[in-house]
Amino acid sequence: MVIATVLHNVWYWKLLNQLVKTVKFLVDAIENLESCEATLADCMLEFIHCAKQISQLKLNAEDDDTGFWMHTKSVFNHQFYAINTDLHSLTLFLHPMCCKLAVTDALKGRPFDFMVKTALAVAKQWWWEEQKAKLLVDYLKAYNLCHAPFSGGHADGLVWWESLAVSTDGHPLKALAITLLSIVPYAADIKCLFLDMGSTQSLKHCNLMVDTFEALAKIQANLHYHTHQKEVIL
Repeated sequence: MVIATVLHNVWYWKLLNQLVKTVKFLVDAIENLESCEATLADCMLEFIHCAKQISQLKLNAEDDDTGFWMHTKSVFNHQFYAINTDLHSLTLFLHPMCCKLAVTDALKGRPFDFMVKTALAVAKQWWWEEQKAKLLVDYLKAYNLCHAPFSGGHADGLVWWESLAVSTDGHPLKALAITLLSIVPYAADIKCLFLDMGSTQSLKHCNLMVDTFEALAKIQANLHYHTHQKEVIL
C-alpha cells in the first residue's frame, strides 16, 4: 500500500513538498536551540522568526492543501502563546538587543508594566527585601529607557550583563538578568544523565540508597559540566 502510494499517487509528492516547506524553519529552529548555550531569550527569538516565516509562506492553489495550511497556522499560533510564558517574555526583555522587541505591539508583546510585575514576582520568590525590590523597579525603568549604565548592547545577552561595570549587590537587576539568561532550556544533557544513571542503578546493582544515588547523579552532572567548560576554553 505504501509503495503504491509513493509510486503512483501524484498528490503524495505534492503534499510532501508542502509539508517540507511548512516545517523546515521549525526543524531549523530546533537545531539552533540544541545547544548548552541556548537561553530562554533564544527560544523566543527563534519562535518569532518562525512566526515571520510562516506568515510569509505562499500557498500554491493547485498543489497545496488549504486545510492542512490552516491547521498548521492554528497549531503554531496556539503553541507560540503556550511557550510565551512570563519568564520567557521577561528574559527576552532583558536581552539588551531585544528590549524594545519584547514590548512591541507588532509582535503582540507585553507592556513594560507587565515586565515589572513579573520581575517583582521573581524577587518575591527569592525573598528580596522591600528596598531591594524598589531598586529593581528603578533600574528596570532606567534599562527600558537605555539610561546609564544600561546603554549599549551585545549579541550575547549574558555576556553583556556579566561585563556590565556594576555590581550585582548594588544593582539587583544585573543579578536577576544573569540568573534568567543562565537558564538553559536544552534538555539533552538531562536525558544523557538519566541514561548514565540507568547503567549505575542496574538490575544487578539496585540496592543504592536514594541519597547515595542522588549524590552520584550530582557528581556525574558536575563532571560533565566541567568537562564542557574545559572544552569551551580550549
